[in-house]
Amino acid sequence: YVVDANGNYISHPDDADAEFAVALGTGMGWEDDFSALVSGGLTKGVVRAPGGRVGAAIADTTLNPGVRIIETAPYAEITASAVRAQYAALTVGVVALLGTLMCVGVLAAWIVRPFKRMASVVESFGETGWDLDRLPRQGEFGIVADAFGHFARTIEERTRALESEVEERSRVEEELRAQVAMVVEAEERFRLVVEASPNGLCVVDQAGKIVLVNKEMEKMFGYSRAELMGMNVDNLVPLEARGAHREHRRSYMARPEARRMGAGRDLNARRKDGSGFPVEIGLNPVTQEGRSGVLASVVDITDRRREEAALESYAWRLERSNRALEKFAYVVSHDIKAPLRGISSVATWIAEDFGPVVDDDARENLTLLLERTARLGRLIDGILEYSRAGRETDPLEQVNTSDVIDDVIRSIELPPGVVVRTEGELPLIKYNDTKLRQVFQNLIDNAAKHLGKPIGIINVSCEETDDAWAFEVRDDGVGIPERHFERIFELFQTLRPKDETGTTGAGLAITKRIVESFGGTIRVVSKEGEGASFIFTVPFEPTRDHTSASEQASPA
Repeated sequence: YVVDANGNYISHPDDADAEFAVALGTGMGWEDDFSALVSGGLTKGVVRAPGGRVGAAIADTTLNPGVRIIETAPYAEITASAVRAQYAALTVGVVALLGTLMCVGVLAAWIVRPFKRMASVVESFGETGWDLDRLPRQGEFGIVADAFGHFARTIEERTRALESEVEERSRVEEELRAQVAMVVEAEERFRLVVEASPNGLCVVDQAGKIVLVNKEMEKMFGYSRAELMGMNVDNLVPLEARGAHREHRRSYMARPEARRMGAGRDLNARRKDGSGFPVEIGLNPVTQEGRSGVLASVVDITDRRREEAALESYAWRLERSNRALEKFAYVVSHDIKAPLRGISSVATWIAEDFGPVVDDDARENLTLLLERTARLGRLIDGILEYSRAGRETDPLEQVNTSDVIDDVIRSIELPPGVVVRTEGELPLIKYNDTKLRQVFQNLIDNAAKHLGKPIGIINVSCEETDDAWAFEVRDDGVGIPERHFERIFELFQTLRPKDETGTTGAGLAITKRIVESFGGTIRVVSKEGEGASFIFTVPFEPTRDHTSASEQASPA
């Protein structure tokens, strides 16, 4: 393009109409087409031309002042070589970058690999523990690995120690919790037992103050629970006994033990209203909530004292009655039996003198008279024997029961068809030989006379119980109805007429009296048609109570 000093086209390669258009009055200036050069004050550059984007340059000429030449070229042509160089450089750069990255990657992998192994070992510590063989050993990593190994072993040792300590503490804490729970439960049970006790119970601390009471203590002493709690126990003792009680309490606290309080002495307590009453007190050391104290059991024995006094009076009257009975027995034996013997003698003489000359009815009456006088004599002997049974102070001795039973069997006149035999080994016992013979003689004779059949067997045996020997005399006779079990042990009671049995009915009563006087018992076991068993016991250590249980049950 050629333009004049005014900017009008003189020569335009693409538009002939634009040449010298100013002469035609339409004027077309280059500034309109190349405004980018004008506005920028440039002499060359890439501009937007009518034909598109181009590279343009403007220069002055020497042809005519102000005439300038503008040359353009397509932008693609101008930049073709640069693009080729750029692509080449870019390709080389990319290749170089890739190579560099590969080298860096390899180098980084080689450098990082030990760190990764070390990181893996460190990360696995919490799960599987230290795997020291996996630690890197090359170069400086060997030093680090050794340091890590020492660190790992130290941590493992301390971890094991801590785990052991934590486990031990957990075990101790669990045991402590269990013990605390047991103590709390035991104290609660203790409170429940104290409250439910029918006796008055209170716990007194070492200073003598009441720290626990039950409802029976409230009822017994007339104080409310609030009044009793914290009260000094000396206030429950009569005024005249408080000084001595204080000393006894201090002495007991110095050496506490389970025992009765005031053994051998009469103890009295004092109610809120000032009245006194007899008591029995038991002491037992206890620990409550970590504090030592004493549990006192208080029993009001007012009723017991009243009963003891009544029992002593009853025993005195019973002893007096027994002495009267014994005296009566002697009177009967001597004063009544003597005339009876005279009557029996006269009856015998009459029978001898007139028996042959009187008729059968008279002889029968004489015989009946002799039998009745003889039976009356036996009744009197039974009374005397009963009064003496269990009252004599016969000495205790070692007795061979086998020998006693053999002697009894030989001394009794048994019916021809009755056999007595022993079962098992019979023991040596502590008893009175004479009384034991009397017991076995009465029982065997009674069994033989009440078999109810001509042929029978009587067995004698013995069993050892917890605290006594249990002897049994058993027969295979007709048995005894249950309604008569108590009656047969009463004096002069028989189940069949005395004329038929020839007995007085005193044998079992005397036997019962003897057995009970040595601290034993006697009973009968029987069913009708299946025989009867009389079982009596002999304690291992017999006690001589000269007043039998039957006498105690009946003051008559």
